[in-house]
Amino acid sequence: MTCVNMKFNEEMDSNPTSMIPCVVTGTRAYGPHNEKSDIDVVMMFEDAMKLRDWLIDKDIDIVYRIEDYERPSFYFSLNDALCFNVIVASCESEFDKWKNATELMRVHGPIKDRDRRIIVFQEFFNGKKE
Repeated sequence: MTCVNMKFNEEMDSNPTSMIPCVVTGTRAYGPHNEKSDIDVVMMFEDAMKLRDWLIDKDIDIVYRIEDYERPSFYFSLNDALCFNVIVASCESEFDKWKNATELMRVHGPIKDRDRRIIVFQEFFNGKKE
């Protein structure tokens, strides 16, 4: 299952609302990945801002990105080997599309060619392929 609840750490908050739903996507979820692959995580806007604020409080550097498709995201690293790309979903339906497309990619199996992998993911995301 690629949908997980994430808690930043014990000191963040003892309140169960600090558990944030997210979807692990990308090659770490459906392959193929290698030791240099980042971890792509999809979150709702409000949850991503909670994570961002927590990272800022911990003095963890954040790189903000706006991709070609104008989806806001940010990137951070906890160490040289553990890098995260946070993709911000604007609404529940978009979050669900990421979740569903990721599951379909897992069932489909790894696609080695990166360009082909992106095309197939976009087809799943847009409901053009099942």
